[in-house]
Amino acid sequence: MALMQGTLFYPTSLEVTDIKNGMVTFRTCTGIEHQIEHAESWQIGDPAAAIMYSNGTRTEKDDEIIQIRYTGWGK
Repeated sequence: MALMQGTLFYPTSLEVTDIKNGMVTFRTCTGIEHQIEHAESWQIGDPAAAIMYSNGTRTEKDDEIIQIRYTGWGK
């Protein structure tokens, strides 16, 4: 993902790919995985939108989820 120079925060879309032991794993469209705690309301396949923090680096692998929201419709 190309970030604007000097930008530390950016939006991204993710999908839930795994839920184990209270941890939710999300995958971005570029294949990078991120995890958060509190899995109780997420299901595998759920879409999400997140605000990410880049940690000031050019790689996505060390980025952190700052805020995340469910973006799908109820089933």
